[in-house]
Amino acid sequence: MPRELVKRVKDNHSCDLRARTPYTKRRSGQTDSDTVLHSNKFCWYIPPELRDEVIDQLHADRNALKACGLTCRAWLPRSRYHLFRSITLDPGHIGDAFRRLIHSSPIIATYVKDVEILGNSGTRSPWDSNPFISWPTLKQAPRGRGDTAAVETAAWLQRVLPSSTPSLQKVVSLKLTALTLSGSVTVALSPHFSCVTELVLDGCRGVAFADVVGLLNSLPRLKTLRLLSAQWLPGHSSPTETSQQSVIRLRRLEISRKIDVAPLVSWMLSANVHVEMVSLSCSLSGPKSVSAIRDLLHATGSTLEYLTIGFEDTRDTTDILQATHFDMTDSVRLRRLHICCSSVEHSLMLSSIRPSLSWIVILLSAAHAPHLEEITFAIRLADLRVLNLEGLDVVLSHTRFRSLRIVKFEVELHRDAPQAFNRDSVCDRMQAMHAKDVLRFEVCHSSRRTRRCY
Repeated sequence: MPRELVKRVKDNHSCDLRARTPYTKRRSGQTDSDTVLHSNKFCWYIPPELRDEVIDQLHADRNALKACGLTCRAWLPRSRYHLFRSITLDPGHIGDAFRRLIHSSPIIATYVKDVEILGNSGTRSPWDSNPFISWPTLKQAPRGRGDTAAVETAAWLQRVLPSSTPSLQKVVSLKLTALTLSGSVTVALSPHFSCVTELVLDGCRGVAFADVVGLLNSLPRLKTLRLLSAQWLPGHSSPTETSQQSVIRLRRLEISRKIDVAPLVSWMLSANVHVEMVSLSCSLSGPKSVSAIRDLLHATGSTLEYLTIGFEDTRDTTDILQATHFDMTDSVRLRRLHICCSSVEHSLMLSSIRPSLSWIVILLSAAHAPHLEEITFAIRLADLRVLNLEGLDVVLSHTRFRSLRIVKFEVELHRDAPQAFNRDSVCDRMQAMHAKDVLRFEVCHSSRRTRRCY
C-alpha cells in the first residue's frame, strides 16, 4: 500500500485530497491529523504513523515532498521536516531568500537541523601562496585585510540570519565552509547556534588560533568536531587566550592532515576538552603532529574506544614513530581500531623506494587492548603483499587481544593492477587468525569505488 500511495502522490502533485471528500463524516476516534483517501469504489483510512512513513520514503524527492505539503494540512509538518531539515546559506541570493522565508513563516526555522554556511570561496586571501606549499608560510599576519574580510563576513551573517535568535535553536549540526573566522563572526553566529552538537570546519581561516578557540567556546553543547581544513597563522595567540578552561567536552574528534594539530591538542589538554572523548580519527603528516597525537592518546587512554589513524606523506613512518616514542599502551579501552596503512600516494611511490610497513607490527606489539573487538587495515594490494602478515598473526594471537572478533582488510586495487586479489594467500600467512574465523575482506577499486565483501 505505501508504494501505491507514493505513486498516487507523485501523479497528483497539486491535488487537495480533503477537497475531494466534503461529504465524508468523521469516523469514531478520527482526528484532524488522520488522512482519508477516497476513490470511486472504496476509501483508504491512513493512520498518522503510516502517513509519516510514506512521506519519509520520499525524503530525497523534493518535488514529491512539495506535493505532499500541498495535499492537506495534516501532511504539511512531515513534508517540511524533510524539505527544511538541511539548508545551505551563502552571501548571495540563497541567503537573502532564506531570510525572507523565515520572516514570512517563522515556524519553518523550527524544522532546520543541519546548516552549512558558505563563505566567499571565490576570493583568495592575501596570505594565500603556492598551493603546493604547506600553509601558513608568512611571518607576519596581514591584519588589515583579515579584519576587513571578517567584518564583511560578520555583516552578511547578521543580515541573513533571523533577527529573532530563538528561531534556529533546533539546529544540531553546523558546517562552515571557506569562512573567515574572527571574534565578530563568532558574535554573529553564537546567538543562533548555541544548541549545536556537531561542528565541521572546511576551508576556514583565522588570523590567530584564538579565533578558532573562540568559536568552539561559543558552542557549549559541542560534542563532535570535524576539522577537515582550517588554517591560522602561528604565533599570534597569547597563552591566556587559549589556556582558559572551556565548558565544552568533546566526545568525537576528526582531524585531517591539513590541520596544525599541535596547538589544537595543547589547548584541548590545558582546557580539559578531552576528558570525555570516546572517538578519534586523525591523519598525521610529520613528527610534530605525531607527538601531539601521542600526548592526546596518553591523556584519553581511559575513555577512548574508537580510533582511526593514518600517516600521510610520510616516507619513513617507522623512524618517526620511534623518534617520537609513539605508542598506544595507554589506550586500554579501545574497542575498534582502524589503521590506514598506505602512507604515500601510489603515483608518487616507486617500487624500489616503497617505505617499510614494519611500523604496523611494531605499533600493535606494544599495544594492550583487552577490550579490542575489531581491527581494520585499509591497504593497497601492492602494500599488502609486502606486509609482514606472519608477524601480525603472531601479535594478534597474544592474550592482550583476547576479545578480538574481526580482523578486516580493506584492500584497494589500483586500476592498473595486473592481478586480482587472492584472499587465500592472506589466510595461508595468517593461519592463527584464519583458524579463529575472524578474517574479513573488502575489496574496492580506486577508479570505480566499487566494493566486494568476503
